[in-house]
Amino acid sequence: ILDLIGNTFVQAIVIDKPLTLRNGTIQAPPNCNDIVILRESHITLNGGLVINGDGTTKRGIMNDAMFVKIDNVQVRNIRRAGQESQALAMWNTPGPLEVTNSVLEAGSIPFLAGGSEPVTPNTIATGLVFDNCLFTRPLAWQGQAIVCKNAFELKSAQDVVVRNCTLENVWVQGQTGSGIVLTAVNYGNS
Repeated sequence: ILDLIGNTFVQAIVIDKPLTLRNGTIQAPPNCNDIVILRESHITLNGGLVINGDGTTKRGIMNDAMFVKIDNVQVRNIRRAGQESQALAMWNTPGPLEVTNSVLEAGSIPFLAGGSEPVTPNTIATGLVFDNCLFTRPLAWQGQAIVCKNAFELKSAQDVVVRNCTLENVWVQGQTGSGIVLTAVNYGNS
């Protein structure tokens, strides 16, 4: 367990071994692509953790790990002018993923599964559970140079459960926006 004890760290981080990270803030440095990158397996983010973009951030959490749990986490201010952005994205992991009691805030897509072809062949994110989560973006972002699309998007995933969640603040800005988008993309998987 790595307890940040309420401290703020201004840097991008990679978690590549089993770990629980909690109780603090990870602040993006300028023009950061991914604030937190998850690799390997059995990673938990919880206990009041805040992952905060700076307005030039492409992605809050890039999940390439298996057996990930995210509870009581806020991913905020994830946006970059003229580019897509996601609070939480995954496409190179078979899952599972459990997200509970959390806020995912991003300009383009708060959550995306399957946004690119996985490096590992035949990888489809499986066993995704979202419970009591908020997928959002601030209304103050309207009219800014932010590509806004969807609140929740699945391109390559299976066995997905979404319950007691709120999807809000979806509008057309750079592309047609929808609350939920399901687009079956195979990416060469069998």
